[in-house]
Amino acid sequence: MESGKIIVVANQKGGVAKTSTVRNLSYALAEMGKKVLVVDFDPQYNLTTSFGVLPTQAPYNTGTLITNLLLDESLPDTNEFIQKIGSVDLIPSSRSLTVAEANLLMTMEDLDWVQSRLRNCTNARRQLRICAECLCVDEGTLLESLGYASLDAFRAAHPQNKRSCGPSVERIYNPVPPEVMLESILCYYGGAPISSVCRMMGYTQTVTPEAIRHRVCSWKKKHPALAAGMPRKRPKPKKETEAMKMTYDEAGLPAYAYAKSPYTGAVVRIVRGERALFGMNSQTCIDELNTAAGVSRAQAAAMYNGAMCGWGTPYSDPSNYNEAGVYIGPEMEDKHGEE
Repeated sequence: MESGKIIVVANQKGGVAKTSTVRNLSYALAEMGKKVLVVDFDPQYNLTTSFGVLPTQAPYNTGTLITNLLLDESLPDTNEFIQKIGSVDLIPSSRSLTVAEANLLMTMEDLDWVQSRLRNCTNARRQLRICAECLCVDEGTLLESLGYASLDAFRAAHPQNKRSCGPSVERIYNPVPPEVMLESILCYYGGAPISSVCRMMGYTQTVTPEAIRHRVCSWKKKHPALAAGMPRKRPKPKKETEAMKMTYDEAGLPAYAYAKSPYTGAVVRIVRGERALFGMNSQTCIDELNTAAGVSRAQAAAMYNGAMCGWGTPYSDPSNYNEAGVYIGPEMEDKHGEE
């Protein structure tokens, strides 16, 4: 028996013809006599609707199937979740896929933490909003993960929220530019204090390390190309360059260098090959630090942008900078990763 083939069409950017490609390719393969199963993994379910199927018409979808697998629940028969669209079979999607994604990121400890914040509090509605922002998920997703079918069901379980809750809740997170978000993640992996990382990410108050971890994981899933080479875990010991021997690679990159963030003004240390930025307490001039280490401005700029954008990119090549450290090489698309 001939084995089947899996064809994946994926791209983080919208409007690049992913839906059109899959739809046309599936029909073309079906006309060639192939058995085709289309699986929609987009929570916006554009591919599903392009086949004329509405999420409300399908009893099961990719989101509910993944959730069943995560909860070790039995799966329905294939004829219950596979839609027959002419000569093509389809497993539709819906917004419930965002719940499955949240369940992949959130652990039972996270849900227990949310329950503990909601238990006996004077304003559960406000706590729900704060917990959702800390875990980087929307309120509807968090409600479903907690087992509530709707906001009305949540309010029924917390009757104190039927009364006026007083003044509006101040946001504890404000969006930051993509380059600042990227730098904050690299500082996170460089061992920066959680309080400093919170400020860089736009939090108006210090949140839990678990909340920061979720935000980092969410960003890395959105930008896999930029996340390539980043550590899987936040390292415990700090790297000390004072004990490192200064060496240079074939491209002229030094073993380490110093830079001042153009976004936050923080003095950071970059170690060649590390996708992390290590904090410095020194207020010494950056040029003095690099000169003492034998590092030119072009090399320092290449080191900083190598840590930010990747060590295999043109930004990590010192020859793409002039003597003042200004980049003069080819530009890359999605340099920092849009949120």
